[in-house]
Amino acid sequence: MLLDCSSEKKLTSARVRKYHQDYCKRTKARMCNKNYKEEIMFKELFEQGLKIQKEKLLEARKRAKVENEEAKLKHQKDIKELENYYTDQFDLMSRDMEQAQKEKEVLQKEKIRKLQNQKIHQRNKMKEEIATVQENLVRSDDHVHFKELDFDRALRKLAH
Repeated sequence: MLLDCSSEKKLTSARVRKYHQDYCKRTKARMCNKNYKEEIMFKELFEQGLKIQKEKLLEARKRAKVENEEAKLKHQKDIKELENYYTDQFDLMSRDMEQAQKEKEVLQKEKIRKLQNQKIHQRNKMKEEIATVQENLVRSDDHVHFKELDFDRALRKLAH
């Protein structure tokens, strides 16, 4: 019985060791499995976070591209508006210059017409004055002639 007791103690001790080893293995396996599950969860979490960041980055790129296109279109629209504004301003200025040129030509023609009228008037006036002077000269010559005749007659009378 002693043997039995000793052998039973050995068997119990062996069972306890075996149970302890199995327990340690199971615990280690459970811990590894738990760590593995946590690693998988963290890996999935990381991959989901990475996927979300990629999606946000793609959305940000799309948004930036749309904003750039809108800014580009607005810039082109602004340039077109400026071109139209300055084209209109140049057209107005051109029309004003043409109008001023026409007015200048009209004024020049009016000035030439007035000068020609003044020239004609001055010529006619000069003709009248020349005619008057010539007439006065003729009268004056006649008057001088008659005075000379009177003077000659008076001299003859005195000499007689």
